Amino acid sequence: WLWRLDEHWENPGRFEDPTVTERPSEYFVRQGFVSIECDEEPARHAVDGRTGACFVFSTDYPHYDTKYPEATAHFLKLPLAEEHKRRILWDNCARLYGF
Repeated sequence: WLWRLDEHWENPGRFEDPTVTERPSEYFVRQGFVSIECDEEPARHAVDGRTGACFVFSTDYPHYDTKYPEATAHFLKLPLAEEHKRRILWDNCARLYGF
């Protein structure tokens, strides 16, 4: 959905706002976070496309379909760059909570 917001920003029309000086996706990556689970296929592709800059990890506990307690092990097996995994498991969470 960020690509769609960027598309509207690039092609301004009646909703043009001169105070919005950056692409919506840039605002989001800097200020927003998305929680992903270890088995979410679409999230895996989004992470690769965005370098993991705005994602944090969730086990989805206590829902019935959770991978908990093996969720972290499942996540670590995903074909993501180690740097992306570190961002998602640690760096982004620290940034989110202001550590």
